[in-house]
Amino acid sequence: LERRQVEYRNQDGNTRYKIVTRIEVVLTNRGALDTEAFVREGVEPYNDNRWTILESSAPAERLAANTFQMKVRVPAGGKTTVTYAVENK
Repeated sequence: LERRQVEYRNQDGNTRYKIVTRIEVVLTNRGALDTEAFVREGVEPYNDNRWTILESSAPAERLAANTFQMKVRVPAGGKTTVTYAVENK
C-alpha cells in the first residue's frame, strides 16, 4: 500500500472557506489470484465538516461523518491505483 497526497489547495485562494485535497493510493497484490480490497479513508475535519467527493476512480460509499470507502479489484501480481479528490467546506 502506497498513499500520497497529490494536491492540497484552495480553489478560491481563501483557505477559510474551501479546501480541495487530491489523494492517490496504490494497492499491490503479490498473490496468484485477483482480489478485492477496500480503501477506507478519513476526511480531515474542517470548519463545518461539510465535505464532498469531487472525483473518484472507484465508487465511494460514505460510512460516517468523516469516513468513506471504495471497493476495488486488484489483479494477481499487479497493482491498482485509486485516486480521489475531496472538497472540504
